Amino acid sequence: MARLVIKSEGREQVIELKLGVNRLGRSPDADLQVVSRAFLVFELTSDRSKDSTGAASLTEVVDARVPPSAREEYARGRTSLSRKSQQDAIAHFQKAISIYPEFFEAQLLLGTALINLRDWQKAEAAFLRALEIKSGNPTTLLALGEVYWRENRFDDAERSLLNGLKLDEKNWHGHFTLGRLYLDKGEVMKAGPSIGRTLQLKPDFAEAHLLAGNILLKLNQHRRAQVEYQEYVRLAPKGEYAAEVRELIQKLNKLTSENKK
Repeated sequence: MARLVIKSEGREQVIELKLGVNRLGRSPDADLQVVSRAFLVFELTSDRSKDSTGAASLTEVVDARVPPSAREEYARGRTSLSRKSQQDAIAHFQKAISIYPEFFEAQLLLGTALINLRDWQKAEAAFLRALEIKSGNPTTLLALGEVYWRENRFDDAERSLLNGLKLDEKNWHGHFTLGRLYLDKGEVMKAGPSIGRTLQLKPDFAEAHLLAGNILLKLNQHRRAQVEYQEYVRLAPKGEYAAEVRELIQKLNKLTSENKK
């Protein structure tokens, strides 16, 4: 893994982004466009891996105090959620909660279904209720940070994401969301380490390579940006932005050739 060294205000900051080692050319042409994904569906799935976690992890163990009828509704909700039937999932989770109001797992997945529907306000309420049941839960804090970011409540989002990552530092989705938050705030120097950590935890995540390229392009690191864009295309050849990224790579190739003359 290469180290990108950026000097700012007399200090040196190191950002690890799995990059190449070539030096820079001149500033990018005016028609070079930085690509960014508008929306990434947040899905809560069970992850048994102990090395890193994704959007969120959820244990299969449910509170023994939960009545069987609530468990049945919860199981149906999980099945609906896995099939991307968000409305059905919401109905099952709400019924499970009505049977047992302290059902943390059902409350958490209710918020997940709502966030998948982009119903930010209701998702926020669901996650806040989950935190009332189980305060300081990292999965919930990271999910709530995601919602705050969607609502452009950047300070609240940063606080919730950082608190969640303190408790679950290996959650790659949390680092990714934090990096996107910093990019939205125009804080490129902070975004780099978050995206770099995302790639350390999940090197095959195409979206992170795309944002790494965006960061480097903003820093006029053309050749290194090109490496990241090429990796995005390799990992997601039919991705939402694959065509745009291929066009951008061609422009960067042209720019590199001109710099060699």
